[in-house]
Amino acid sequence: MEDHKVVDSKFRLVLLAAKRAKQLLKGSRKKVETQVENPLSIALEEINQGKIDFEILSNKDLEQEAGENLLMMEAPESTELNLSETKVETESELVDSKKKGDDDSDSENKSGDD
Repeated sequence: MEDHKVVDSKFRLVLLAAKRAKQLLKGSRKKVETQVENPLSIALEEINQGKIDFEILSNKDLEQEAGENLLMMEAPESTELNLSETKVETESELVDSKKKGDDDSDSENKSGDD
């Protein structure tokens, strides 16, 4: 197989061919006439003939795309936090509840000792 002028590395060729082969398996139409039935072989032939368009994204492009996808996602309603309904215990309430718990355990110990 010839090296394609557009694909600059073997690693990128493998990734591109694998992605195209998956598309073919899911029902995409072949872009080349071939007797071969193997999706990976078809994908490699399409790439070799320059029939597959692709774009190499920089890290900056990937970060921007990820941010846009994140903004498009909607959080489920069940995970929304309504602060007005949330009870926040103050430090004094925590101390009071701890004292009550200690008093209850002391009274249980005293009554059990008798």
